[in-house]
Amino acid sequence: MIFRIHDNELPEVNKFDRKPIILHAPTKREAYQKALVTASSELELLNMSHCKVIWEFVGLENFKSIEQKQIEQEFTYTIDNSEDASEYIRQLRFENNSIQKEIAQTF
Repeated sequence: MIFRIHDNELPEVNKFDRKPIILHAPTKREAYQKALVTASSELELLNMSHCKVIWEFVGLENFKSIEQKQIEQEFTYTIDNSEDASEYIRQLRFENNSIQKEIAQTF
């Protein structure tokens, strides 16, 4: 899950919160739906605290099926700076559109 962090005190800084998650689901469609519900819940919690920043859900990244044995690998949580936030968001939206098209074709 990718969230953009809007800092009112530093509006020129483009930060993105990259949170890896693992979801168990029988189909990609259900995994995608669970990911969106998880992102919505996370967003609600993040914006509940009275911080000086606002969190915005941008999209999913590296949405794929993995084997059980791959779950044991280390997942890293990062907050990244981006020089070109609009380009990064455009790429994420393109990737998410591709995921949605793939899922739609499974019907």
